[in-house]
Amino acid sequence: MYEGRGYLSTTDGVVRIFAGATLGGGSAINWSASLKTPSHVLHEWSQKYGLHMFESQRYAHAMEKVCRKLGVQESVDRENLANSVLRKGCLALGMDVSNLPRNAPADHFCGWCGMGCKSGKKASTNRTWLVNAAKNGAIILTGCKAQNIIIKKGKSTRKPFQATGVIAEARVGSQNISLQVNARVVVAACGALQTPLLLQRSGLRNRHIGRNLHLHPVMMTWGLFDEVEPDLGRSYEGGIMTSYSKEAANWDSSGYGALLMTPSMHLGAFAAMMPWFGGIESKEMMLRFARTVHVIAITRDLSSGFVHEDSSGHLRIQYKLSSIDREHCLAGSCKALRILAAAGASKVGTHNVEGSAFDCHEDRKIEDFIEEVQSNCLRHSNTPLASAHQMGSCRMGVSPSISAVDPDCETWEVQCLFIADTSTFPTSTGVNPMVTVQALALCIARFIVGNLNEPECRLQTA
Repeated sequence: MYEGRGYLSTTDGVVRIFAGATLGGGSAINWSASLKTPSHVLHEWSQKYGLHMFESQRYAHAMEKVCRKLGVQESVDRENLANSVLRKGCLALGMDVSNLPRNAPADHFCGWCGMGCKSGKKASTNRTWLVNAAKNGAIILTGCKAQNIIIKKGKSTRKPFQATGVIAEARVGSQNISLQVNARVVVAACGALQTPLLLQRSGLRNRHIGRNLHLHPVMMTWGLFDEVEPDLGRSYEGGIMTSYSKEAANWDSSGYGALLMTPSMHLGAFAAMMPWFGGIESKEMMLRFARTVHVIAITRDLSSGFVHEDSSGHLRIQYKLSSIDREHCLAGSCKALRILAAAGASKVGTHNVEGSAFDCHEDRKIEDFIEEVQSNCLRHSNTPLASAHQMGSCRMGVSPSISAVDPDCETWEVQCLFIADTSTFPTSTGVNPMVTVQALALCIARFIVGNLNEPECRLQTA
């Protein structure tokens, strides 16, 4: 279900990458967060990057249609342990906390959506848009990899080349077969990690392809709640994300900061990511897994990296956290530690490899521990990060000198070749990108259909 079977990371091993590689893509493994593109992001993309569609009624209507299609709503019948802790801690400290919009009904209480929603209540694309496509004659191939786009000399003076199809490899039984699909228009939507590689394999040379990659780096904090509220159940049960806090997000200005949320954390991931405290204490931590609550700081990053294929054809991801993003990540994580303590945790900590933790029963104040976290974490690769949102590696813009695709998401070099995934984002969004990318894809689809039906359209292939 995941790129690299869930073991993908940046080349230095600091950021662990979670990216969907299944029918439904990222929406199939998304934890239900369904936030619209924030107004500060829309304004930045429109005014700074000249992409005026994002402050238009066209895009606003597309977002509304997506939210209706996905059944996005904020009500929740029952919160799980982790979200109850986040809400309780925020309220105790007078911090911002809100219900999180989700593409699931109020009674959705599934803690396993990161592996596909077993209840079927989450409205991922394999239960919405792709169902409509199949009913209207679309053929969906799973276990299929696009090898390259077929590009021929074009007849238009607008662009020298034209996309006419795709060469792909599919797994059928025990055999790999090669497929050629001819098309008037090709739309690549392989995600921000794989779309740039497909374009480069196909001969595109725009220097922005593969660059400007944003990851929404996530730093994790944890708290033990084995002494309070046993009726709230186990940490991995129930709706994964139902509450969130904008307390550290700089929401009313640039939005470059960190949102605070709760993640899905099952036993294997917990064991792999918890720091080593020594034999006995680490075993005790594993035994208390079900009562360990995580709060994450999802950072809207200014940092950017790049993706490429190595000589063996393997995906490589280069990324380095900037100093300003480190500050934002730490600021969010320190607030998360305060929230966990205020909610009644007996012990709180980070995933720093040195085993950074604080016993809340100690006489010293938690602010002393937070000073240690600010000084010691995210230095020299000593604190693992995670990324569930990858964006920007084929960003859109008004000129090929600053972008890989034009304002309609058509590549600058090849006519009739469009990109419709998060790789087109000019910057990171600071929120889960699912609603944004579906709204953008809807705008792109409408543009393509409208132009194909015009006899003198810009996509004319004759």
